[in-house]
Amino acid sequence: MQDLLAGQVDLMFVDLASGQQNVTAGKLRALGVATPKRLPMLPNVPTVAEGGVAGFEAYAWQGVVAPAGTPKPVITRLNAELVKALKSPEVQKRMEGVGVEPVSSTPEEFAQYAHAEAERWGKLIKAKGITVD
Repeated sequence: MQDLLAGQVDLMFVDLASGQQNVTAGKLRALGVATPKRLPMLPNVPTVAEGGVAGFEAYAWQGVVAPAGTPKPVITRLNAELVKALKSPEVQKRMEGVGVEPVSSTPEEFAQYAHAEAERWGKLIKAKGITVD
């Protein structure tokens, strides 16, 4: 981010939580968002797909997890409380203010999503021979 702001690099992919403040301040120009649809926080910024790269989708997501073996009733209660919090106007406003779009799901839906993402990115990493140095 510092190199982008200093003009050392011309372009970078950055998550909204890291870049939104500089975009809002006019220090950076958002060229596209890598989500499937436009973001409420940047409604005038097109998706990368709208810009001509069909099917492009890559964005940061977070989830809440518990230790393996946590009893199902505990998971159900934690999820219900989390969904309730995420739907509150105060939490939504705060999260959107830092560039995070709150989304809730069932524990099963989240598990499916996380596994699908691991498979998707795992295939790409293997196919491209990507390693961590």
